[in-house]
Amino acid sequence: MYKFIILLVATCTALAQNASDKTYTKTYQNKLLFLHARANYALNEAWNYRWQAKRINSNGLRLSFGSVEKNDLLSKLDLIVNQQLNSDWHFHLNYYWHESQYPNKPEQFIYMGLERRIYKNLSTFLHFNPSFDKEAIDFRSGFILTNDDRTQYVKVALDWNDFIYQAKNDRGGITQQDAKGIYWLMRYKNGSFTFFSSGIYNPGFKRKFPDLIKSPDLRMHNQQITRQIIKLYYHFDRNTFLQLGYNKYHFEEGKSYTEINKNYSYRNAIAFYSLKYLTPLNNRWYLRTALHCIKQSSNADADEHLQIERREILPAVYLDYRYGKHSAVELAYMGTTINWDYNNAALIPNAKHETYTEKIKLGWNYHFSKKSRVQFSLSHVISYWGFGGANVQYELYF
Repeated sequence: MYKFIILLVATCTALAQNASDKTYTKTYQNKLLFLHARANYALNEAWNYRWQAKRINSNGLRLSFGSVEKNDLLSKLDLIVNQQLNSDWHFHLNYYWHESQYPNKPEQFIYMGLERRIYKNLSTFLHFNPSFDKEAIDFRSGFILTNDDRTQYVKVALDWNDFIYQAKNDRGGITQQDAKGIYWLMRYKNGSFTFFSSGIYNPGFKRKFPDLIKSPDLRMHNQQITRQIIKLYYHFDRNTFLQLGYNKYHFEEGKSYTEINKNYSYRNAIAFYSLKYLTPLNNRWYLRTALHCIKQSSNADADEHLQIERREILPAVYLDYRYGKHSAVELAYMGTTINWDYNNAALIPNAKHETYTEKIKLGWNYHFSKKSRVQFSLSHVISYWGFGGANVQYELYF
């Protein structure tokens, strides 16, 4: 009897731990959720500005890999190929991979296809994102209008994810709403101002699984993911500019099961606002400043109800010292202050953190040529003991 009671208590404890260890609660406890990704490991905004100008007229690769926790590595890689085949045809390929803590689902795709000129600088295109599981194949089709050197552009397309899902899935899934939306990419420059925007608005899919043999557990699955980026630059001169930025991430998911105690619904909306300023101080010193404001609103319903409101202000200062022909040392100071509001303290036992956290960074940059550069850096959260983390960033045009 004594052994049975111990076994029963242990079993109940394990079940309780599993019930509360939902995926959607894990990252909410992390007070450095955005400090690493948005300030420490984000690429230099000057790099971003150049990348946007070459987005559809060049071939390029850039990446950033950095430690965000003991067992987690921020991974971001973007590869573009824009190959002119003749006066009317272009081949396009874009491989993108982004995996970090705050996106609820890793973003990974390899869109490729052809672009055909139909009148002067107006073209039409058809791109596919292949997948081993045919049910997950995506496509985009639309139009692109550019200037002569293709540094300014407007690209708009129908974005249809899993467009043959119902015909190819092996669980008897029936599509009630297709994941069809709008994809856009645009850049416009007028005098000292430059406007850039990209994003996807997609209402997401809704599916039901009535076949109890093919899908004995899952009864319904809904999911929506949208992203938007807007940036406005003002150049005071060639090397000095101010940037206002807005970035929105929205994720929703709901699942219903045969065992109704497994049902859950989840929503996560994050808005990023940024103000950045870049300027040379003299021939060797270069200053960058940034202020990020982040607003996160999330809620989940499963075995427990969880609602989170998170407000964060994240200042950062970067100072580069350039020596020799190819090298530079970067020193950076970053901080974050967080205001939490949540309804269920039991699910987030460590949510009440100190009001301000500081981080410092030491980096080394090397420019191989005008088309290639790399940065290695070490960083440390001041209030923690021990090694803070490492990051490598690389950019190449070919």
